[in-house]
Order: sequence, then C-alpha cells, then structure tokens
Amino acid sequence: MKKEQDELKYVDIDEAAKQFGVSAGTVRNWMNSGQLLKAVKIKKKLFLNREEVCSLKEEIFSGRMPRLQSRRNKRAVRGRLIPGEYVNSRAINAFNENLFDLITSEAGRVKSKLILSEIALNLMLEAGKIACKSDPEDKSLVWMLINQQIDCGCFSGLFSEFLEDDLKIQEADAECLLRVKKLGIPNERGKDLLGLVYMTISHRAARISNGTYYTPGSIVEKLVPKGLHLVEREFPRILDPCCGSGNFLLTVFLALKSNLVQKGLPPGEAEKLLLEECIFGFDIDSTAVWLCRVNLLLLCDTDFVPGNWHIQCDNALMGHSKKISGKFDLIIGNPPWGSDFSGNELTEYRKRYATARASFDSFSIFIEYALKTLNERGIVAYILPESILKVRTHLPVRKILLDETHIESIEKLGNQFSRVFAPAISLLARKTEIHDSGHQIQIENIDEKRIISQKRFADHHLLFFNIWSSEREHRILKHMDNLEGKLNLKDFADFALGIVTGNNKELVFNQLPEGGEPVLTGSQVYKYNYYTEGSYFVFKPEIFQQTAPEAFYRVPEKIVYRFINENLVFAYDDRKVAAINSVNVLIPHLPGYSVKYILAILNSRAVQFFYTYTYASVKVLRTYLESIPIPPCNENRQSQITGLVDKLLASNDSLTRQNLYEELDRMIMQLYGFNEADRSRIIEKTGKVKYLSKEGYSDLG
Repeated sequence: MKKEQDELKYVDIDEAAKQFGVSAGTVRNWMNSGQLLKAVKIKKKLFLNREEVCSLKEEIFSGRMPRLQSRRNKRAVRGRLIPGEYVNSRAINAFNENLFDLITSEAGRVKSKLILSEIALNLMLEAGKIACKSDPEDKSLVWMLINQQIDCGCFSGLFSEFLEDDLKIQEADAECLLRVKKLGIPNERGKDLLGLVYMTISHRAARISNGTYYTPGSIVEKLVPKGLHLVEREFPRILDPCCGSGNFLLTVFLALKSNLVQKGLPPGEAEKLLLEECIFGFDIDSTAVWLCRVNLLLLCDTDFVPGNWHIQCDNALMGHSKKISGKFDLIIGNPPWGSDFSGNELTEYRKRYATARASFDSFSIFIEYALKTLNERGIVAYILPESILKVRTHLPVRKILLDETHIESIEKLGNQFSRVFAPAISLLARKTEIHDSGHQIQIENIDEKRIISQKRFADHHLLFFNIWSSEREHRILKHMDNLEGKLNLKDFADFALGIVTGNNKELVFNQLPEGGEPVLTGSQVYKYNYYTEGSYFVFKPEIFQQTAPEAFYRVPEKIVYRFINENLVFAYDDRKVAAINSVNVLIPHLPGYSVKYILAILNSRAVQFFYTYTYASVKVLRTYLESIPIPPCNENRQSQITGLVDKLLASNDSLTRQNLYEELDRMIMQLYGFNEADRSRIIEKTGKVKYLSKEGYSDLG
C-alpha cells in the first residue's frame, strides 16, 4: 500500500524529464539551481513531488515561466510565432505580420486549411495557372472554388483532395478569407510564403513536440549550393526526408532547372524531368506535404502535375513509400532534433538503427538513415545541433560518420532559431567505403575558414569533432597529450557536486547564524584562493535537496572550482569548507604529487589552452578534467612549485600575485616542454588571466 501511495505522490527524474520535454540532465540542473524542484530520496533514488512537477509543467507551457522558455528547451516555447528569418523578403514578412494580426482578431475561427487554400489559389491565379469564371474582386477564391466559379484545369484534384472535409463554407469564413485576400498577397518566386504562413497560424507546440523547426532562408541558400556542388551525377536523385513545405527542395529545383535550361533543355522538359526523376521529399505532416507540392508547381512555367508524386506523406525512418524505390545522390535538410517518439516507434527504430539502441536524439537516426539510403559517394547535407560535435551521448553517430564517410565541411551557424537557444552547424559528408587517412575537412566560422584533418576526430578518445583549433593549435594539444610520462586524474581523483539546499533564500544567510559556518558559492572562488565573507549556513544534510557525503567537504585538503565558467578557476581549501550550487569539489590522489602541484597545473595557461581548444565548454565537466594531461615532475621542481603556490595563497597584493603567477606559469610551460613559439601562441590565445585577484581580472597578457 505504501509503495502504491509513493507511486501516486512521486515521479522519478526520467518521468519528470518526459513530462517537461527535456533531458534528465536538464531536470537535474533545475534541481541544482535550488529554485525550481525539490527532491526526496526513497531507497537511495531521487524522486520529485508529482503535484509540483505538474504545476511547474503548467507554468512552463503556459508561458508564465519565461526564464525556462528562453533556455534550450524547444518544447517549452508555446503559442504562435512569426519566424521572420524564414523568408528573406520584407513584403512577405509584412504580409505575414498583418495576417497574424487578422487571424488573432478572428480568434482562430477560420480553419488553417481554408487560409492556406485562399493564399495558394491567389498565387496560382496570379501565375495564370487557374482562371475565374466571374469577377473575383470582392469574393474569396476558396468560396468561388467551392461554388464552382473557378476553373482549376489540371490542378483541380490538388485542391479537392486538400479540402475534402471543407467543401462547405460559412459566410463568416468567406468574409474572413476575403480580408486575407485584400491584405495583398505577395508573390515572390522561390520564396516559401505558404510555409511561413503555415508556421505562423500553427501552434508551435505541435511542431516542436515532433522536433520540427523552420530553417531560415539564409541557411538554405548556403547549404543547397554546397550540396549540389559535391554531387557527381548529372541528373541526381535528391531527397529531403523531412521536407516540410519544401524550402530546401524549392531552392534545389530552381538551381537544377537553371542548370538544365543553360544546357539547352526546354523549361517544360526540365521541370518534368526534375519532378518525375530528381526531386523527392517525405514528411509526416500531410498539410506540409501539400504545401510543398503547390510550391513546386508554382515554380513551373508549364501547367503540369506529376502523375506519380515523389513528395509523399510518409515517415522516412520507417522505410520508403511503396511508390518510391532506389537510392539517392544527395540527402539534404534540417532533420528534427529532440523528437518525442511513441513506444512502438522506439521499438521499430531500435530494430533498424544502431544509434537508437542507447540514449539518442532524433537527428542521429536521420543521419544513419541517410547513410543507408545514399548511393556510394552520395552526399548528406544536414543542419544539426552543435552538440553533435562533442556531447558524449552522440558518440555513436560520430563513430558512424567517421567509419562510413569523408566529412567534407562543417560550418558553425550559431543561434539561428527565434526564441530557441540551440547553436547549429551545417555538416556535409560523402558516403564512401574507401578511406583516405589524409582526408581534409573545410571548417567555417563566421569570418574564418581553415582546413583540418578528419584523422584528428578519429584520434580523440571520445571521437570529439574538434573544430575549434587550427592545425597549429592541434599540434600543441597533441604535444601535451603525447607528453612522455604524462598523467591524468582519471581513477586518481574524487569529485563531488556542491550542495543543493533546495531553498537558498531560507537556508543561506549573509551573517553567521547560531551553529552556522561559512559556505562557498561560485562567485567567491578565484584562482588559488576563495573568500567566504557574507555567505553562511547551518550544515544539515537531512534537509538539503542534494548533497555529497560530508566527508568530501571535510577532507584536510581539497580543490574547489567553478562549475560554470569558460575560464578554469580552481582554489585551494584546507579549512574543510562546504560548497553550494555551482562550486564543485576535486580531491586528487595522484601518487607522488601534492594537491598544490595539481592546483598549479589546473590554473595554468597551458591547461586553459588545452581546455578551450579541446572542449570549448562553459561547463567544467568531470570527464573533461579527467582527460587533462598532467606533466610529470621531479621532487625538487615540485617542491619549488608548491613553495610558489604557498606564497600566492598568502598574498593579497595584486601585483605580487601576478608576478608569482608568471613565475609559476614559466615553470609549468617548461614541464610541458613547449618551445618559445608554442609558449607565445598559448599566451596569445588564452588572453588575459582572469579571476587571479579578488578585485577582478588581472592584467596579465
């Protein structure tokens, strides 16, 4: 009975993550913040109060929790949004904003299908593809179509199929559609107005729960030429496996048509060839598929409807439509990230895709699908989250890419999606069974381009796609990693998280309470020293939300460090101080090496360089620290270093601290065996040493 009551009252972290539409790690981060969720421990496992989870979920998805909505959780961004970056056109975006205002005032009364059909009919009328039997000036074209006042010619089946459930229209709907028409529907060739409108009038949560998200036109216009340039066949078969309303396929169609016409093929023949033999698309959204078909027909100079459409409403991951067979030369698109799958889908995907057999993101199986579906030497060109480059969960898909392709290029795109902070990249790779160990990859980052070796990725123990370092910087990293006698903290250190009180406002004080003690927070940690003034609590682990065993905080010597910071900041503690929130604990026990020696190495420019150009992360993860190469050191030199550390710990004078830091840094550079050129490069790239003095940043260059 007690167990049943607990099941009703509590949910575990995995179930809570599913409810919120985020990862379990994100839920733990929310818990660690001490502000959102409180956990209880039942049989050594953490559980969350079911009512609190439901309440927080409602706050997030209703928009009352904007701080979480603005984070990387695309599922938590609700409601309608005008994605202005999708189409690069002032006229189209202005129309879309006016339409948004109109449908908002109409309180969503008119069905999306009717609005989309009204716009599509107007575009086709302007293109001369349909004809009105009476004056359309003061009439909705949908109303005219339903009342048989439009001759759609070969396109009649296109609309009757789409509007099969809406062949009657209310007078109020007709009036609203007329107002849509009178907004002045812009017609710009190749611009996906229909897709933009569909996204605007759709509820974002429905799309985002599937991991689908629009791709800004500027990205499409860059990726398509890159992909086509790498294709080796004259008449390639090109697929977007999650085509949406067709923004990638429209750009592909126009580029290929232009090329064919330049070679002497009549436009009508080029269009027929492309739609019947070259252009393919899948999507699970039937409305998006219809819009894609309409968009492609609007690009045709001739009135033509394929007898056998290759734009299909199908789940590509489940296998091709029966109407489509064969492999492809280019698979291009922006596959869903973070999709929610049903239990049946997960079962099927785990049968089909190796990457789905452990924790995975939906984009991973789209990569694997592409490589199964491409011809030899075919190209995959995808927009992907930057996390694929280094997150441990994505190691399986990185391995598949390294084993089965030559990666041609990676471009950092940054945060491209409105109200969603998820940095993106473009990745192009060629499927090949023949591997060249000297294969080079082009890396692009805003105003910088460089070439790096694919072997670099394969040599990393976690197969990180390190695109942050040039070959020169990578040579320095390899020198550090291959240093004779080098050591690592893996298996030779204990790590502990800072305490999560669950309520800092009530449990952390700015004056010492009765029975209290100083407690360390992130902003109080500097290189070598920390300062606990103004931060106190009473150590009561039984009331805290999360805590490591007390022994980790009470050891005679330990290192404390800022968990969230792009700069590595480590301090020495021999006062057995406890730490909360974003301060973590490191207790090294490397045989023959003192805690203070390890502290000096971790605070050095060399290690900052290694960390920045290997991981480029603001989260200082345990696995990252365990991989840092520690240079070997004899007893005499180690004694000199620890002596300088003691002097630095004892000094509050900024200039003295700077001079001591420089002396330490020169000795550590020598331990790593850097030449003068490498030393200069490290100093140049790491910039000013920060957090050396309590007053702020040091002026060390």
